[in-house]
Amino acid sequence: MADTKRCPYCGEEILANAKKCKHCKEWLEDRHVNNMSENVTSQMQTKSKKDYWPYVVGGLIVVCIIACIAFYKDSPAPTEEQPSTFFNNLSTPFESKEEEVDENDDGVDEDIVDVQCLLANSNYVKYTNARFGFSIIYPDCFEMGEESQNGDGCEFFLKHNISFSVYGCYNDELFYGEDIKDYYLKDEDMAKSSYHIQIDNWFVMSGNFDEENIFYKKVVLMKDYTDRGSYVTFYLHFPKKFNKVLDDFINYEAKNFNPKYEGKHNQEYSQNIQNIEIVDPLKELQIQVQPQSNEDIENNNRTLLGLMLAAAVLNQGFRSGDNNGVDYNGLHFNNEADVEDYKNAQGLK
Repeated sequence: MADTKRCPYCGEEILANAKKCKHCKEWLEDRHVNNMSENVTSQMQTKSKKDYWPYVVGGLIVVCIIACIAFYKDSPAPTEEQPSTFFNNLSTPFESKEEEVDENDDGVDEDIVDVQCLLANSNYVKYTNARFGFSIIYPDCFEMGEESQNGDGCEFFLKHNISFSVYGCYNDELFYGEDIKDYYLKDEDMAKSSYHIQIDNWFVMSGNFDEENIFYKKVVLMKDYTDRGSYVTFYLHFPKKFNKVLDDFINYEAKNFNPKYEGKHNQEYSQNIQNIEIVDPLKELQIQVQPQSNEDIENNNRTLLGLMLAAAVLNQGFRSGDNNGVDYNGLHFNNEADVEDYKNAQGLK
């Protein structure tokens, strides 16, 4: 039996594939097309929902990435610590710290702020020691004291009990050992140092001087006009609370304090050597030579020849003696001359 369906217009039963109702004569093709259109539209909507879903998800991911980038861009990114610009410029030896200090903050130490400002506004100055011939460059906020009585060095002062000193001493083996390594191991500050190192011609020590103060020390073996050289020492002493604000100053001296001999001793010695005048002892000696005639020259030659012949004859006669020879001390010699030679060889008189 063929498939049937109801006519949408009259309700009578007709064939399922009928295009026109046999009862009411209405055409069913438009209805079929509409149904097909509805089905196609429904499928397209479903497909559209499926096609756009990945784009929606992708859009959300992009939005999240953009938001994250914007967030991290506003946040300070961690960077590697840049090398200190301390003393990069003669007019600005100290750079201000990146962190601004709020002086109105009750937790800020005014002494630390004071020292920081002094260092930040300092310029280079140079101290040269005349006795040992070394020098050091330091910030001019340190006030130079008087040199020691023996002239081996000087001490420099800053506010708030901050000071450093530089001094030299001759490398005496009796006091400092055979080399700088011996001096390093025997140094009196070794016991209280928390950090110490010895390399090549220098060593460094630092630690707690006492409960309230810190010391930093660098000793360099400087070559000079002496055979063993001289030791030059940089010694910094300060209260613990200034440890951070003095970092740049300490790092600079640790890197650059390597004094070279600048004394006048070598210069004067070299100058004296250059100024020495070599005197020729024959330079001032005047010899007068009298010209001789040909006749004088011939006479001198004849005289010299005669003297030579006479000497030869005398020597031959002295050597010949008699034919029997000479006996002496149980030995037989040809002549007296041989006897004399024997006596001289034996130490006999």
